Amino acid sequence: MNYYRIEIIHKMQQQLIRQLKYHSKRIRNSNSLPSIVMNLRLKLFTVALPLLLSSGFNASTLKFTNVICQSLNKSLVRFEECRLRVFRRNMITFNLNATILHPVNVVYVNTQVLKKANGYKPFLMNITFDGCEYQRSRNNPYINLIYTLTKDVTNLFHKCPFYGTIFMKNLHVTPSMIKLPLPSGDYLLETNWMPFMRTQFITKFYFAFVED
Repeated sequence: MNYYRIEIIHKMQQQLIRQLKYHSKRIRNSNSLPSIVMNLRLKLFTVALPLLLSSGFNASTLKFTNVICQSLNKSLVRFEECRLRVFRRNMITFNLNATILHPVNVVYVNTQVLKKANGYKPFLMNITFDGCEYQRSRNNPYINLIYTLTKDVTNLFHKCPFYGTIFMKNLHVTPSMIKLPLPSGDYLLETNWMPFMRTQFITKFYFAFVED
């Protein structure tokens, strides 16, 4: 049943892509396209999320398996700590300590979920958003899921500018917190951080999800 629901969501995505292509051919004013894209994504999200949450899915384990933090501009971003800590067999937490060396007032963020299958392949979510706008309005339902999981253990969520120490302390995620019917497998949450419109650093969270 879980795989059936995910197949439905994939079909919905394809239908919305066809709608987007249809609108893009009709609309001459390109400034209208971003709002149409967001409306179509919100349509998918508002229909798909209740479907997922109604699945009654329970997972036996969800645990981090690896984490990578890469600075592409060490004159702007420096990582002091980026590691997993094992408290017990099924409790692994993530800790981050980074320093933003110059004030950042403009930052776009691309985040995507990938599933391992002969390499990591895109799985359900790949979005780019204005990080400073999100800090002001919390207007992105996709990122709201991540916000809910992490807001109590990080100082990341505040209005721009970003400057100084950014930390995340003992992040631990359980299946009941996610409440999504993921198939068993290995996953990657990859985020490209783009201060000043260029990718300056990358974070990668690898995790394993095993159904009950």
